[in-house]
Amino acid sequence: RYDVINVLITFVSKFAMAFVAGLLSEDMPDQSKKREGFIEAVDKSLVSCVLGALTYVVLYMLKTYIYNRFVYGYELSAVLGTMYLKLIPSLINAVVAMVAAPIFYHAVAPVLRANGLLRRMRGD
Repeated sequence: RYDVINVLITFVSKFAMAFVAGLLSEDMPDQSKKREGFIEAVDKSLVSCVLGALTYVVLYMLKTYIYNRFVYGYELSAVLGTMYLKLIPSLINAVVAMVAAPIFYHAVAPVLRANGLLRRMRGD
């Protein structure tokens, strides 16, 4: 069964995660113009990933609370228990994403930059 409301909620929360991470990485200087150390670049992308992932976790917990409390009408203790059980795997998922995303970005960015794709995606 296709649930349009959940699809829209997922789209909005994933967009918010990417938007937060993108806003933070927008301030990162283009490494083709200014050479900065690998560690500094990883630190900046890691901060973007951490805040993006935490944005998603917060929105997911908010969705869980609203659905369980107001749509399904569960008691507050049941809602909080459900949120706790969903929080643990969500945080594990966020940590994996926080580790993998900067590694993936720094592996792919040089190729995108060399072909001018990174500049076109930024609108330069």
